[in-house]
This record gives sequence, structure tokens and C-alpha cells, in this order.
Amino acid sequence: MQLGLAAAALAAAQGCVTGYIHMSADDRLEAERVIRLEGDRQLRLSYFVTPFFGDDSKRLLTPYPPEELKMVLQPDGTPVIPEPTLKIIPAGTPAKVLGLEWPTSWAIASRIPYTPRFQPWLILTVQGEPADTPMIIPLNPRLASVEEAQAEVDRWVTRSDLRPFLASLTEGMKTDIRNKSARLDMPTQALEMVWGYPDLKRITFDEEGKRTETWEWADGIRQAVVLEGRAIKLTQPPQR
Repeated sequence: MQLGLAAAALAAAQGCVTGYIHMSADDRLEAERVIRLEGDRQLRLSYFVTPFFGDDSKRLLTPYPPEELKMVLQPDGTPVIPEPTLKIIPAGTPAKVLGLEWPTSWAIASRIPYTPRFQPWLILTVQGEPADTPMIIPLNPRLASVEEAQAEVDRWVTRSDLRPFLASLTEGMKTDIRNKSARLDMPTQALEMVWGYPDLKRITFDEEGKRTETWEWADGIRQAVVLEGRAIKLTQPPQR
């Protein structure tokens, strides 16, 4: 009996680790401590803001159109679409990390079913947005170290100052970043800001050794051909 109580107490102290966590309790605490100590950040990408699936107390930040998301599925395998899009928050907007929430058994049980319950959540406040409505970015579920957690957070909210890069763009491209619209001749960093990171990159070299990249999103629904760091061809569905 005493052994059983001791085991239960240890499990509670560790947050009841599940198969969805690949870091120790100590590493999770250290990752959150380090990330919060790193200070204020900026949104690395432009984000759609939507309801957080079935949880009205939060908002989802996603760099991808909501209709392309497959992070929450119905029992029949069809994706849950977190509509409608409420607004777009552009890359470079200041943000602050409030915390990292890991998918322990306690957290999973407390999360509303039709949310990405089995992923770590990055919890943010964003300048200009209501402080009492946290913004959530679901993270890679296979983070296995403090360093991986730091790198994953930095992919979405950067410690770097994006203002010099944004200031270097044409007025048209600045507008595109605010509207999440791609255009020809965009540098790759701006293209990532508006369309998010590609799911796939294909790299080819011509006879002169010139490198061409083909980027794909959402099973090829959107594509970009990149030459010498700039978009030279874009393929996307008609805007609704």
C-alpha cells in the first residue's frame, strides 16, 4: 500500500508522463525556465488568428490557412477546421511567452477534446491583443531536449529583431506580409512569413550548377519555385 501511494505521489510530481512526452520533468521545467528568461520576442511569421477549435477561452495562431490544418481529426478521420479566421497578425509583432504546457495525463484530461490535446502548447500574449485571451501555437510533439524545445519555439517566435529585414522590403511586400499574400520576386524569408514553412522542398541543379528549389504546401495545393533566394513562380488556389 505504501509503495502504491509513493508511486502515485511520484507520478503526480512528474505530471503523469504519457507516451506523448519525450522529455523528463526536470528538462521540461528547465526548457520553460530558459525560454521565459530569454525575454520578449517577435512573431517570426504572419499568423491567422482563429478560435482555438472547441475552446473559446483561447485563440489559435497558425501560419497556414485554417482549411489546410489536419492537427485535430474527427472520429472518421476528417479534419476539424477552426473557423472563422478572426484576423491576421503580421510578422514582426512583439510577443511574450507566458509558458509551455506539456501533454501530461493531467493536461490532456483538462483540455477540451476537440483541441490538439496531445501536443505541447506554446502560450503567448501578443501586442495589441487582449491579455486575458492567450494565444496558442501547438508545437512539434516529439521534442526530446531543452535545446530542441528552444529551437522549436524560436521557429515561431524569434528573439531576433525583424524590423531591419521588414524595412528593406518594398511597400507592396510589406502589405503582402500584413495580408499573408505571396508575390513573385519575394525573398524566401518573406515567402515563409506569408505562406508558412513548406511541407516539402525539392532541390534540383541545372547543367551550370544553378540551384532551383520547389516548395510545396498542403499536398501541393500551393507551390513556389525559388531561384537564387527569390520566388520566380507561384501556384495557389483561387482566393475565396
